[in-house]
Amino acid sequence: MELKAFAYRCFYSKKFHLLIRPELLTVSIQDKFIELLLQIINLDSGRRFQFGVITSSDEKNQPLINSLRTLELLHPIYDHQMLNKHDLKKETEKFLGKNCYLVTSSMAGLGKSTLIRNRIQESGKQYLKFPISGHIDLETLVGRLRTCISQSSTQELAIHIDIGIVLDISKLHEFLYCILLFRSFCYGLLAINLLAEAPIYIELDSSPQMTSLYEKLTILEHLQKVDIPHIEWKQMNMKCLPGIQLVANYLQVIQDKSISQEEINEEKLVELDAVTCSKLLLEQFSLKDDRKQISWTSIKILVTIYRYLFLGFSKCEYFFLERPKVSQLRIDILQYLLNSSKQFTSFSVESVRKNQRSASDGIIQLDEAIIRWDKLQPFTVIFTEWNDPLFVYKNINDVPRSLIDTVVAPVQANIFYRVLFSSRLKHEQQQREQAQFPDHNQLKHEDFFMRLAALSKKYYSKPVCNSCFKQYEDTDQTCASCGNKSQLLRPKTAEELDIKDFQMKIANQLEKEYVWTADNYIKALLIYLRIQCRLPVILIGETENDPPFLNRFEKHVVDRDSLIHRCYTIIASNLLQWIDSLATYSLNKHFPQRKNLFVDYNPDNVRLLVMDAFDSLKISEDYSENQRDIIIEFCKEKLIRTSSFDLPLLLSCHIKNNDKLKMLIDQYYKIHKQLSFSNIIDQALEEKMIPNQVIYTYTQIYDKIEYLNYNSLVMEIKIGGFKSEFELKTKIKEHYQSKNKRLLLIRVDYHHEYKHLLFLKHLIQNGSIESSDHGVWLVLHLQRNLMDKIQDDILFNGWCPVMIDNLNQKELMQIDVLTNPSYRNLLDHADFSLSHTMFNELVTQSFVRVRYTVRCKNKEGLINQRRDSIFDLLILDSIDTKSLNEVVKTHLIELIKTADLDCVRSESNDWRQDLFNNPTIVGSCRSIDSALQMTVLLFYCNYFLAFLVEAEKSSLFDSCYFLISKRNENMYKSLRCIWLDCLRSVFQSIPRTITIMDTVEIPLIFDLRLPCARLERQIIRQIYEMIKNGDENLDVNLSEDKLLALAMEKLRSTSVYGKNIQDILDDTNLFKHYFHDQIAILLDELGINHLSVSFAQKLLTMNPSLTVENKMKYFLLDQDELIKLLNLFEIGLEIIGEDKWQFEEQFLIFNKTKIVTFNNPTNLYVLIQVEQQFYQILPQESFDSDRIYECNGDPLIETSLMNLIELLVSSTVIDRADDIVQLSTAYDFIVQ
Repeated sequence: MELKAFAYRCFYSKKFHLLIRPELLTVSIQDKFIELLLQIINLDSGRRFQFGVITSSDEKNQPLINSLRTLELLHPIYDHQMLNKHDLKKETEKFLGKNCYLVTSSMAGLGKSTLIRNRIQESGKQYLKFPISGHIDLETLVGRLRTCISQSSTQELAIHIDIGIVLDISKLHEFLYCILLFRSFCYGLLAINLLAEAPIYIELDSSPQMTSLYEKLTILEHLQKVDIPHIEWKQMNMKCLPGIQLVANYLQVIQDKSISQEEINEEKLVELDAVTCSKLLLEQFSLKDDRKQISWTSIKILVTIYRYLFLGFSKCEYFFLERPKVSQLRIDILQYLLNSSKQFTSFSVESVRKNQRSASDGIIQLDEAIIRWDKLQPFTVIFTEWNDPLFVYKNINDVPRSLIDTVVAPVQANIFYRVLFSSRLKHEQQQREQAQFPDHNQLKHEDFFMRLAALSKKYYSKPVCNSCFKQYEDTDQTCASCGNKSQLLRPKTAEELDIKDFQMKIANQLEKEYVWTADNYIKALLIYLRIQCRLPVILIGETENDPPFLNRFEKHVVDRDSLIHRCYTIIASNLLQWIDSLATYSLNKHFPQRKNLFVDYNPDNVRLLVMDAFDSLKISEDYSENQRDIIIEFCKEKLIRTSSFDLPLLLSCHIKNNDKLKMLIDQYYKIHKQLSFSNIIDQALEEKMIPNQVIYTYTQIYDKIEYLNYNSLVMEIKIGGFKSEFELKTKIKEHYQSKNKRLLLIRVDYHHEYKHLLFLKHLIQNGSIESSDHGVWLVLHLQRNLMDKIQDDILFNGWCPVMIDNLNQKELMQIDVLTNPSYRNLLDHADFSLSHTMFNELVTQSFVRVRYTVRCKNKEGLINQRRDSIFDLLILDSIDTKSLNEVVKTHLIELIKTADLDCVRSESNDWRQDLFNNPTIVGSCRSIDSALQMTVLLFYCNYFLAFLVEAEKSSLFDSCYFLISKRNENMYKSLRCIWLDCLRSVFQSIPRTITIMDTVEIPLIFDLRLPCARLERQIIRQIYEMIKNGDENLDVNLSEDKLLALAMEKLRSTSVYGKNIQDILDDTNLFKHYFHDQIAILLDELGINHLSVSFAQKLLTMNPSLTVENKMKYFLLDQDELIKLLNLFEIGLEIIGEDKWQFEEQFLIFNKTKIVTFNNPTNLYVLIQVEQQFYQILPQESFDSDRIYECNGDPLIETSLMNLIELLVSSTVIDRADDIVQLSTAYDFIVQ
């Protein structure tokens, strides 16, 4: 109802109305709004209406905007056209204020959150953290923030927004944009408001993916940035590192080696300060490590692991000081623990992080972060829950000698025995050592299990299920999960042998499902270690991790082709080869894909088609050769029904001397002439039962299907218009009960709503009534540029598929047009004439290729404004009774007929090849119709760009804009005549062979009033050079008056304006604009920026005694002096300021009949003209009729020069001057 009222207000009120963010409306509401607009337009077609649409999301997927574009009712204006970067930055920062901050770091764990929290606490505000990551639902987001704000105890808030990796960047940008700029956000019925003075800190996650995310969040570019390059050790908070005193004490005694004589535990600690602790921790990082890669996270993990290891060491009886030979052992064990610490901590992940930051192809190698047996440190220790050591090593040679000597008792023997049997004793000693420290590479599954079982108390006394391995109480008899299918295993007694027997049974049972290896063993130990330290663990499985498991099963390889009869495979293979052969005709190996030619192409689909052909034709599997051809032709006909117009387009490029391709094109036309949308619906409605049908089309989801207006038996719905599955199910059910409608069309945007297709098929099949004469069809809207992304699923086998490129098209392109490569022949086709819509798009596309340049950098901001004004000029304004675009279109069409493109630089002069090979067309066009339109548009664009270059050289648009502004004045007719003559000359000046230009650079001069002014400037310069340098036909002894007369005559005969030049010279107003343009061009050539055209024109022409010849003399004879004069005033006025100069106060005209009385109260000279006499009044003096002012030049210019000097030496100007050097330069220039 609100939109209905809005539509009527747009038409009948005199105000301009805005529709903001139409993408929030449902598809059905947008469709109804468009329908209402069309109804109102048809009812009152003479009434003009305007309304604006503001959106920040992609317009391609907005039905309302696309429908307006289709109806030729859309004129897009983009943000970059309204504000340049400098202005945008200035405006944005004004709204942001000084309390919005962006906190970043090169890696995680450098203290971003801590910095923000500390700053907020120091400011006395209440800290509120608000994390955002993953999928963003704006309603949920607003609700969460609103709840957080309402639960705060004070309004003095400071918000910490912590941004992780998000899936919908546009929604996040919308949220941040409103919160940061306007301190408010509304979604639906939920709204939040923040105080303007509330600080907002934005923290970005430091993962590599955030780099691209940050680039898309343009609002963040304008925040005050706080970057943390590395950690500050001085800021280390020891309260956040539990166990740091134990770790630091151990590190210190290890460093000074007093650990061999001193016990360290949590009861005996020396309180160390933060500086000492940080120094000891820093030494644990290798000097080869980049210190910038150290984070508080890695430090905390290091302290946590070290605390666990050192605490286990302090409680382990193996290493108590009272044991013999333990001094060296304590040093060795602790040193090994430190050496192997990197595999326990997150240091192994650092190399992966570096790879992530440097990887350009997105492929990250994770090898360095995976714990593997072959990369294990030689020796380390892990402590069990009983504080017993579990030694991990690769081979016995890696075990410290001090440990072996402590653990393994030496073989006892007397001296005599040792001398005689030394080798036997040595062998026996080795056996003892191997028994205590066996080779891990020789251990079996049960050995590893027994060692792992020693880590915890699970496999000692409690019953364990032999199937799921859950632990139970002694009183339990069966597993609650497995029931009677399993049994609970338990040790017979608490004796050591019975416990080992119990553990062996568990190991053997586990081996049936999982086998422990050395590699898995070390991984399990490190997992156990991190879990004991309360650190997170990530488990990543590998597909080839356990092949000692797959081999337990009997395997058989089944070939897919063995499941169907060989005859089907042979014919299917034949058809697939045929399709492949058609695809090879394309010169572009990437386009068209097979799915572009046959929209439901899929090898499995072809096999099913062959099987259906056998059934439909009732041919047995032992077919004859003749029957084989019948089957293939049957299948080809079915395939052609699903082919797009790309198929005949591609084949038509190669039909020369190829009758088979000609026949295939004819077959396509024969089939598809009967497959118009209206035909297949009319045929279906004539049947008693409507069969299932899938219609593929390039008609877009937002396009209106015109045929449905004329058939009351058909109803359409769009799946995007339903809020729930229940609504859609109800609608289908209602259709089968309907008495007025027989056919329901369900329109699906395939590329955005594909996930609903399977459910939709389920609804249709379950909702259908066999005896009903009603039917439901699916219309799948495809996009030509996205066909390579179509899934290969076979969802609608058994349905009748058909491809109709354009649902609103009644006839195919004529074959003679299709088979002719000529663009001119194509343009004669009515569908490709230069329509109003195409011309508007042509203007837009052409201006994209143009880069305007200006000498004055301050005027760069005016380029976009001028471009928009030209666009409006070509679309809206008119010259007399004929619109400008009609005038240009007429000449453009004539140009196309007479001028050729330079095909040396173009890829092809065949429009069909361009349609397949042009990357812009292939990558952006959603349908073949739009591709054809774009192909034609780009062809037109080459001609229009050639016209645009010449038009800009001739100032055609600026002069037209000026002409239209004078429409109600007497001079309009003269100006119009001049402009039309110049338009014709512009088209005549375009070369007959046009060079194709990707981009073109055009120098720009603003506000020229007559066309061809720059060309006229070239002619005037040539005349000046002829007079100055002499000519073989020129008498050098001629007087100045005769030279001027000769120059004027030359101008009249060679002027670009032809016969119109005399009218320009005779008409005071026309000459004023003519002279204005010549001054403007000269100032641009000289790079003069501080002297306006109006000032220069007044200076040179304000004297009423000057004739046209006198004024043109500046350009024709005295150009060097004119340039010096303009440069002089440029330098002077840059210091003085043009706004301080008043010609009206320095030059007065009096009538002789009146007595002249004038006192000059100023410090400047005043020039007075009485009749033909000039009088110069000195500063602070009165008029004297006897003081006639005489000079060789123009009295006004002479007086102005004198006043320029007076102003430059005045105390006011000197005091105001910022640069004394500039002032001195001006004096020197004047003196010269």
